[in-house]
Amino acid sequence: MKVQYDKSADVLYVTLRKQDPKQCRFVENENGDVLKIDRLTGHVVGVTIIAFLLRINRGLEVNIPEIRAIPFAEFAKNITGHNTSH
Repeated sequence: MKVQYDKSADVLYVTLRKQDPKQCRFVENENGDVLKIDRLTGHVVGVTIIAFLLRINRGLEVNIPEIRAIPFAEFAKNITGHNTSH
């Protein structure tokens, strides 16, 4: 798994499996996050999480029901250097 954070845009990019974008479809879930889905298997291979720290700092749970649990609060702690839990 690869995780990248764009501080200026407050966007977290999570790559679960490297995949050619041409072999994927992109779907927005109900939270406004973008899922990268393998066209052949239907598995989520990546996710773009919009307003990541804003959501964490407001105490909103970052939940991507389409994939297994990922410790997003821990990512936020690593990004900011302090505990963001309330």
